[in-house]
Amino acid sequence: MYKKYRDFIQQPYPLFLEASKLLPAITATSIFLVLFLFLFEPFGLANIHFEGKTWHLLGYGPLIFIVLSVNYFGVTRLFPKIFQEDKWVIWKESSWILFNMFAGCFAGIVYQVMNPHLDASFSELFVRLIQAFWIAVIPESVYVLTTYMIYLNNRLQQAEAINRKLLAAARLAHRQTDAPSPVAPAATSASARQFQMPSTDHSREENSLPEAASDTEGHLSLVGENNTERIEVPLDQLLYIQSQDNYSSIACAERAGVKRLLLRSSLKRLEQQIDIPFVIRCHRSFIVNLTKVQSVEGNARGYRLSLESGGEAIPVSRESGKEVLNTLERLAG
Repeated sequence: MYKKYRDFIQQPYPLFLEASKLLPAITATSIFLVLFLFLFEPFGLANIHFEGKTWHLLGYGPLIFIVLSVNYFGVTRLFPKIFQEDKWVIWKESSWILFNMFAGCFAGIVYQVMNPHLDASFSELFVRLIQAFWIAVIPESVYVLTTYMIYLNNRLQQAEAINRKLLAAARLAHRQTDAPSPVAPAATSASARQFQMPSTDHSREENSLPEAASDTEGHLSLVGENNTERIEVPLDQLLYIQSQDNYSSIACAERAGVKRLLLRSSLKRLEQQIDIPFVIRCHRSFIVNLTKVQSVEGNARGYRLSLESGGEAIPVSRESGKEVLNTLERLAG
C-alpha cells in the first residue's frame, strides 16, 4: 500500500509558471477569498464589529494577491532547480499549494494583529491558522487529484488518437512497399513527402546566419558557431538533435545502431538554420525529426515521443505539444 502511494505521488504533474496563466489565477483567488470572508465571516469575524470592518475585509484581497505574486514570480525564480517542469510531480504540486496557503494565512494573521480594533493575540490567531491549515489539506488534496486525472485523461486520449493514425499509416506504407516488418515508423509514410521542402537561398549575405538546406538527395547541412565546421546528415537517418552544454549532439540511425555527431553550436542556432516542417524544436533540449516517431506517450505533464531507434523517449514541452501533435497528424495522413 505504501509503495503504491509513493509511486502515485511521484507521477508527473504540469507546472505552470507563465504570467499569462498565473495572473488570472492569482487574481481569481484573491477575489474568491474576499467574497468568502464577506459571505461566511469565519474565525469569529461575525462577532466582531468595528468601524471600517468592510475596508478591513477588502484588504485581504490585495494582501493575498501580493503574497501569491511574490511566491510565484519571486520564489520560483530564486530556486530554479526546485521548480523544473521536467521534474515536477504530484507531491511537489501539493506541497507548493499548501505552502502558498500557509503563507497567505500567516500574512492574514499579521494583518489582523496590526489592526487595533481586533482584540486578538498573535498566539491565538496562530492556533486558528494551524486549524485552518489542516482543514484545508482535504480540499487541496481533492483539487490536486482531480486536476491530475483531468490532465492525464486528456493527454492519454490525444496520444492514443495519434498512435492509431501512426499505426494505420505504417501498415499502409508496409503494404505499399512490401516491407518485411508490419510495424514501420511514420517516416515510411508517403505523407511525409506532402510537406514542401525548403529551397536554398544563395543570395543571402555572407555575414548572415547560415541556413540548413535539403539538397536533392535529402541531406541536412548544419553549420557550427565558427561558420567553418559543417555536418551533413541524411534526413532519412536523422533522429534528433540534443543540447549538450556548448555543443549539440546529432543522433542518426544507422544499421549498426545510433550514431552521434557533436557540433559546437547552441540548439537555438541550429533551430534557426532548419526550415523543414517535420524537423522541429519540441523541447528546450531537443529538436526532433517527427518522421521517425513510432508512438506517443502521454502523462499529466505532457507527451514523450518514442522513436524508431528505441532508447529513451524524447520529451515534448507544453508549449510545443500542439504543434508536435498537429504535425504528426498531418504526417500520418
